[in-house]
Amino acid sequence: MVGRSSFPIFNIVLRSFLAFCAAFLVGCSLFGPSAPSEVIGKWLIDLQANDIQVFTFSQHSVTYDFVDFSDATNNVHWTENITKVYPDEAMLKAGADKSPLYFAWHIVSPSEAVITWTNGDPKPVYAANWWAGWSVYTKQ
Repeated sequence: MVGRSSFPIFNIVLRSFLAFCAAFLVGCSLFGPSAPSEVIGKWLIDLQANDIQVFTFSQHSVTYDFVDFSDATNNVHWTENITKVYPDEAMLKAGADKSPLYFAWHIVSPSEAVITWTNGDPKPVYAANWWAGWSVYTKQ
């Protein structure tokens, strides 16, 4: 009797473990790739006296805002989901496969980074010090 009474407990533990594994795998596939923590946040650059450009990287998406304070009809806003991360290249891919966006960054300091982006395939290949001479975005 002792052996039979412990079997339901084992069965419950096994089922719970399998349910947890299934939920974890489904959760990973639903959320997709994640941006590295170093780039997550809102990055702003003042392009001219009346224009700012802002990239906001969240865990699973990239939002872009261009604000023209002198003419609001020029303002642009969009958000794209991150579809792939290239950690060794400090680069990520966002948007649909037919029209992807590639974002590359170089962290200058915890509050400064150089960010560039390219629209469309193929995936860009940048020189080792591509960021030299580029304008710096400030983390907000």
